[in-house]
Amino acid sequence: IRNGKPMPCNWRLGKSKHLLSNEWADANKIKAVLGLPLIADGGPIGSLLVYSNEWEAFDEKETELMQQAANDVAQGIVLLRSRVARLRAEEALKQTESDLARVARVTTMGELTASIAHEINQSLMAIENYANAARRRLARDDSIDRGKLDELLEKVGCQAALASEVLNHLRGEDAAEGTGGC
Repeated sequence: IRNGKPMPCNWRLGKSKHLLSNEWADANKIKAVLGLPLIADGGPIGSLLVYSNEWEAFDEKETELMQQAANDVAQGIVLLRSRVARLRAEEALKQTESDLARVARVTTMGELTASIAHEINQSLMAIENYANAARRRLARDDSIDRGKLDELLEKVGCQAALASEVLNHLRGEDAAEGTGGC
């Protein structure tokens, strides 16, 4: 089998390494065995054993026909293995595509989160700056410019409304009247 040639054994005398057991061979009246190599890609991938209950069952012509059948079996095995490998590759591809889609969703969510955090942070920083400016004006002993103070407090309210609008939009709630051009 290793050298790729069929091996007929047209008689069975005593114990044979090609039979499952002598008891099995006797029970099935096995008198001849033909060992056929299964050849693929230039080398053996296995063997096919054919049993007969006739003496001298495997002449040269019969052996040649059986080897052709064994070659067909070998081709079938190769095709089946190729199909299984292709199916496994397709499954791996589907899994990879699924993983890639999940990574893309996570990446998009990360980008969206960063954008939202930036928008809210901008409004919060503006609120802090306007509130600090208002505190500084109030802390001065000189005359308080009520108009300027009112303008700073208006900006604080406007920026708070912007931050609130972003959060409401994220929650899917309709935005209120809008920010009026903050």
